[in-house]
Amino acid sequence: MQRSYCGLLLMLVCCTLTTHSLYAKWEATNGPFANAINCFYADGSTFLVGTSTGIYRSEDEGGHWLQMSEQFIGSDFCAIGKTIYAGTREHGIIISHDTGKTWEEIGTPLPEIGWISALIFHDGRLYAGTTYTNVYVSPDSGRTWTIQSDGLPEYYYNPTFAVANNRLFIGVANNFGGTEGGVFILDGNQWKPTPLRDLAGFSLSVVGSRL
Repeated sequence: MQRSYCGLLLMLVCCTLTTHSLYAKWEATNGPFANAINCFYADGSTFLVGTSTGIYRSEDEGGHWLQMSEQFIGSDFCAIGKTIYAGTREHGIIISHDTGKTWEEIGTPLPEIGWISALIFHDGRLYAGTTYTNVYVSPDSGRTWTIQSDGLPEYYYNPTFAVANNRLFIGVANNFGGTEGGVFILDGNQWKPTPLRDLAGFSLSVVGSRL
């Protein structure tokens, strides 16, 4: 009889979890309101979002928002220790040392100031992916930069980074409707194509060790 009760209890728990999952839904936060939300960053209860109208900050998990910068249109965030880096569309890379309250342009800008679409810190290096131009790498947190685009298509847009199994991946979309886009993996100083090709991907995600 005890086994029957245990089995019934397990069934009830499973049904409850399944029902809860079926009726789970997204709820809107109290802003920020913009034409496009480009990127998101969280540090405890402090949230940052990069939007088409600037960078916004919340200290209560999205309950209230303040616009920290109207000048900088954030497109991606990356943290190295307590320093937060943000890629922008017109001002290169900007940094904050106070969890997004104030921002300043990075001391040594990239050789080409354009749309910084993606940022990631991997294996002691900061990588910046730009739309229409190149991928740059910095071994000293942004003080110096070199191009690392070997193996990527000549023309592409919307690069995005991810690290899986301690390997760096980049996804790019072909710029002129060609078939050279897809996901690439960094091998030494060169990007090598993976079997996932001819796709116009806009984001990469890692779950556990899976890309």
